[in-house]
Amino acid sequence: MNDETARWQAAIDAASAAGGGEVRIGRGEHLSGQLVLKSHVRLVLEEGARLVGSPHPADYRDLSPQRALPGFHATQTLGFKGLVLAENAEDIAILGPGTLDGNGGAFPKVDSLGRRPRLVHFRNCRGVRIKGVTLQNSPRWTCFLQECEGVVVRRVRIDGHANFNNDGFDIEARDVLVEDCDIDCGDDGICLKSLNPDFSVENVRIRNCRVASNCNFLKLGAHGLGVFRDIDFRNCILHPCRTNENAHRWDKWDPPIPGLRADVSGLAGIAVEMVDGGILENVRFSGIDMTAGGPQTPIFVRLGRRSRHPSGRMSRLENVTIENVRACAESAIASSITGVPGLRPRGIVLRDVEIVSPGGGTKADTATDVPESEADYPENRMFGNLPLPAFGLYVRHADEIVLERVRFSLAPGSADARPPVAADDSTMFRR
Repeated sequence: MNDETARWQAAIDAASAAGGGEVRIGRGEHLSGQLVLKSHVRLVLEEGARLVGSPHPADYRDLSPQRALPGFHATQTLGFKGLVLAENAEDIAILGPGTLDGNGGAFPKVDSLGRRPRLVHFRNCRGVRIKGVTLQNSPRWTCFLQECEGVVVRRVRIDGHANFNNDGFDIEARDVLVEDCDIDCGDDGICLKSLNPDFSVENVRIRNCRVASNCNFLKLGAHGLGVFRDIDFRNCILHPCRTNENAHRWDKWDPPIPGLRADVSGLAGIAVEMVDGGILENVRFSGIDMTAGGPQTPIFVRLGRRSRHPSGRMSRLENVTIENVRACAESAIASSITGVPGLRPRGIVLRDVEIVSPGGGTKADTATDVPESEADYPENRMFGNLPLPAFGLYVRHADEIVLERVRFSLAPGSADARPPVAADDSTMFRR
């Protein structure tokens, strides 16, 4: 393939200079380096079109200076380069039905963010549409919507298994709708991030999506410096990935994750995490189906103090509702809702939830001394890969935890000496 970067960038620039318009990429394979989308321009990939990213790192350069991140994040390289970028633009779109292919397998396969480009990265943009397109083989995160406003993502297919750190959607934006998407990726599926302490991620609606992940499926936090508010995940199906070729082999971890088969590659189905001084409130998960398997742990909620916020404030996590959930857990690490001494999640409601667990816990596990792990990365295995003292739900350092019509059971033919629910230093109500 001939490099067509100059051709497509010239077409984008000309459309922008004319006040806006479409740049259409026709059927066939087209090789390109980094393209910068401009205001009022729509990039249209026609049926059978495939825009393939250059395999040469020199063809991707940071569009603007990298931002320094505080605290725990200071050692990470955020970067701002990719196959399709935009910054400070409005009314922009990537439209299908064709394909953006990041050619991610051509880049070094290193389990860190490094300096690999993303596939799509929009920063500080307004009026963003991504519809009907396939995004595949990113060298890094697939689609990062950073500090954007007014975003509609519809009928997008993501296949992200070409390299490490292949998240599906990473969203740090407000007024967002993501619907009817199909995501199968090696890292987090749909992940809401907050890397800017002064930006609020709010009014985000995720609905009617199918998500497969070799890490966490639906996730908020881990990067949580700002505010998450009014977030709604609804009617999503979580299922196993088509491959774990480039994934972590969680079954090889030392100590091993109890009860885990080699073919299980997902961590948590629902992951809600605030550990860097951010604020999370008014979040709802409803109609989430995990019965096809995939996640080791269906629900993981964590409030902690991993790093110091620039303002000095502590993290806050409250008013989270998880309802109408059906799940089959794939390990003996139970679902959990935990804080740390002096920092407690509050107002977490589980309603109409059914979780089937594989069992395997022993009487000794009920007396396990679960470490606080305050400085650790928040994930289901952060407590030393322990089975935890319950087979269904473990709660610690938490208040106003409400269980309404919640049922924890064991898979047919399995046994477990642990109780379905265990609580330590918590106020919990069962109805």
